[in-house]
Amino acid sequence: MEHNRKAAFIILAGFFAALAYGHGVVRELSESPFNDFGHYWMNACLLRDGFNAWSREDRVEARRLALKERDDLAFQDVPLHSPGYFLFVVPFTAFDFRRASFLWLASGHLLLFCSIWLLLRLRKRKISLEDLCMAVFLVFSFWPLREQVHDGQPNFLILFFISLSFFFLSRSKMLLAGLFLGILFQVREYLALLALFFIVKKDWKALAGIAIGFLALKITAISVFGWDNELSYWRYIFSLFATRPHLTLANHSLAAAVYRVGRVYLGTAACAAFAIACILFLAAKAVSWVKGAGKDALLSFCVFLTLCFIVSPWVHESHYVALYPAILISWFGLEREESARCSRLFILSYLFLGLGYSLVRFPYFYRGLPAVFTAGKLAGVLILFFLTGILTRRSMAWQQLPSP
Repeated sequence: MEHNRKAAFIILAGFFAALAYGHGVVRELSESPFNDFGHYWMNACLLRDGFNAWSREDRVEARRLALKERDDLAFQDVPLHSPGYFLFVVPFTAFDFRRASFLWLASGHLLLFCSIWLLLRLRKRKISLEDLCMAVFLVFSFWPLREQVHDGQPNFLILFFISLSFFFLSRSKMLLAGLFLGILFQVREYLALLALFFIVKKDWKALAGIAIGFLALKITAISVFGWDNELSYWRYIFSLFATRPHLTLANHSLAAAVYRVGRVYLGTAACAAFAIACILFLAAKAVSWVKGAGKDALLSFCVFLTLCFIVSPWVHESHYVALYPAILISWFGLEREESARCSRLFILSYLFLGLGYSLVRFPYFYRGLPAVFTAGKLAGVLILFFLTGILTRRSMAWQQLPSP
């Protein structure tokens, strides 16, 4: 009887989360300006028409402004994404902005559903209704997913490539696992830290796949858009991220949190040194957790996936959609874990990451000690990082247990 009540509650929670999310998507379709996708679509139009999207020349700015006014876009600016990423966006420029937005959202959800199915197949030979509903609850109750839908960022595409890499890793098809990562790295560059996992494991086949995927997309982008766009992109990224910190509350990175809290007391140089020291310490912990034989490969990969979001100098809330593999794999990993501590860590991490909250309207929290409260999302990632590390270290003991 108790099991039946638990199963009924899980099914109810899953359906409720899915229906509430579906209502939110319909509302966004009618109300959202899809600011970020509009930004991508506009710059893809520029690239399609032979303009340098990373240029500030008058003729480029005039064309950008004309597109903004014609299609009622929220803003016009130089893009942060690479030419390789815009190969995925250019096909949507065959449609006007509103139709393109709908197609972008629809195709993104198709990738999301495929990703969820792939991730479930990693741990479950037979997927029960309870497992499916629990995964649905964890996915659709996650506030960053709402942010993703509202803005139209490329996180569904990113999640799909990561899920494919996890799937092929679980099948020991290392060349394919690396291939999709090589493509992924040009959509969101800080995820290139995932290559460190294969370096630690000395998996040269996966590293070869990364090189093939990266070079194939890079060469294609250069042949389509030209060297000028590629060089302009790198100059712009360097000037933006290598020369100054970004302290806006929209940035949930470790570096931004350290700067917001400590710059008033310690200065910029000391904050930079402290942030780098923290990153090096956490990277060393990740290596120590996964090094050696017998560790669960999927959990080990999750350690480096979460590490990417700690190391990056810029993390927007919607980016956390790409953490679904770590969330779902950790959840199903708890089935083997008898310690209640791990379950508590999972709950804390999910609450910090999954709840929708913001202090943007309260300038009191912008700097100094009160800015600690702006690091809630970072706390969620750090807890998930240590949880995946704990589960990875204990995974060797699980190998001795009989299969359920």
